[in-house]
Parts: sequence; structure tokens; C-alpha cells
Amino acid sequence: FMIGDFAAAPVAIMSRLSKEKKIICLFGSTGSPTLSPDYPYVFRFSQSQAQKLDVLKVAMQTCPIKTIYLTYTDDQRGHDTMKEWKKVVVPLGLKIVGESYFHPRENNFAPVMTKVLAEKPDLIPAGSPGQAALMMKEAYALGYRGYWVSSGSVVNLPEMIKIAGNKEAVENWIGPYESLDCPIVKESDKPLLLEIQKRYLKKYSPPFEPLAWRYSCGMQIFRDAIQKAGAADPDALKKVLEAETFETFFGSGKFTGQQTYGIAHQFAVTTIAVIIKNGEPKYLGYLKTQEP
Repeated sequence: FMIGDFAAAPVAIMSRLSKEKKIICLFGSTGSPTLSPDYPYVFRFSQSQAQKLDVLKVAMQTCPIKTIYLTYTDDQRGHDTMKEWKKVVVPLGLKIVGESYFHPRENNFAPVMTKVLAEKPDLIPAGSPGQAALMMKEAYALGYRGYWVSSGSVVNLPEMIKIAGNKEAVENWIGPYESLDCPIVKESDKPLLLEIQKRYLKKYSPPFEPLAWRYSCGMQIFRDAIQKAGAADPDALKKVLEAETFETFFGSGKFTGQQTYGIAHQFAVTTIAVIIKNGEPKYLGYLKTQEP
């Protein structure tokens, strides 16, 4: 069995191995293309790209967001991400005021942000973690005080603030975040989640990364699947994973996605949204969706 990894490239390798060796693979990479009938033993338990963008639906209930400028890396991942963004923002009624691409290894975002801000958007995608802080730094220096949104989780906030130059630069950053303030989290589960946090900090030192709580859901699903199957046989586990409902720290769900992927191996998860205010994540709300 393989549980992990959360980068697309290792997941692609794991998926091929899963098919060749008939091994159950539970992974969490958002952008991996290996969720398909070609990989019958591969399941994703974290959010898809579209599910993570549910944070926009939550944010737009209270934030004055009407327009967005779409900009991302000029590579396959960036072009694929742009397509996903359009599928989400257009039905939400957001007006796309411009779109452009930048070099995948870009580190000078002054020209990029000058072009973006000329269109006066309310909202800008924050990009990948490695570049988001640089984008925010330049946009803030140019006078931008609008909103940012991530299709990936809000991660490593202290380092983001450090790179961006100050906490004001990351203000109004919206994204997925495993907040214990969300009512979907049961009070009875909080002691265990805090124990996970304690062990994480002991091993890796601060700051704690709340994504560790999301990743632990994969272990919950795997444990319950073995118990329900009564065996560790891959085919038996596959049937259980496809048919049963599973309880996690962030709500219950089933694997769906037959129409989207050609196979129902995408877990219907709860996405929790936060907005960064004064350098801290503030709980906005949550949305539970499933892929058709």
C-alpha cells in the first residue's frame, strides 16, 4: 500500500507502480493527471483543484469581489490551472479583466504585477507557494490592497510574510486551511488533532503546518477500509473504497468523480476557507462538494 505523496511527479510514478503491481495508492496531489480508469487502484482523498477553489464561493459571500485577473506560469501546469480557474470563476459571475502567463522560474514580479494591476482587479491568483510571496511583495509595493486567492492551501505563513516583507503585503489572502474553528470539526476529535500537532512540533519544530491534519485523513480512510473489507487484499479494498462512506476529521464522504474522471476515485471532501487578517488566518466558512 502507498499513502502519500503530495507532489504531482512522485504521484505519477506511484500510480504506474500501483497499476503494475496491483497496489492500493491513496494520494493527495491536486494536479496529478493519474486519476483515471487507466489506474484502477489509485484514489485521491484530498481536494481536487476545483474543490479547493470552493474557497471563492465562501469568500464572495462577505468580500466585495467582482473582478479577477488570471495569471499563472507559462508551462503545462499553468495552462491546465488556468482552464480550471475559468471553469470556476465564470459561473460565479466574476469578470475576467485580463489573463497572462509568466516564466515558471520568474523571480522578478515587478513587470508582471505592473501589467496585472493596470487592469485594476479586485482579486489575483496567488500562484504557487514559491512565487506567491514575491507576487504579493511587488503588488503591495505598487499599491495593491485587494484580494488574493490560492488554489492550494495557505501554507508556511511566517515564511510568506518574511519573503513578502511585511504582514500587510499578505493581507486579504484567501485559501484552503485546516482551521479547528470550523464547525465541521467534532469536539471529540480535537484532542487527537492537537496530539498530532504536538508530535509534529516535537519532530519538525515550529511552525506547525495544519495540512498535516488533512493528510492524516488518508490514514483514517485506509484504516477503516481494511476494517470494512476484513482483509488487506487490493481488490477487496478497492470495492470497499468505491462503495462505502468514510468518516474523517473534516466530515464524512464517499469517493465520487465518475463523470469527471471516468472513475469514482475522488473523495468528496470539506474545504475550509480562511482569509489572512493582520498576519493571522481568520476562519471564513466551509463548503462540502463532490465531483460529478
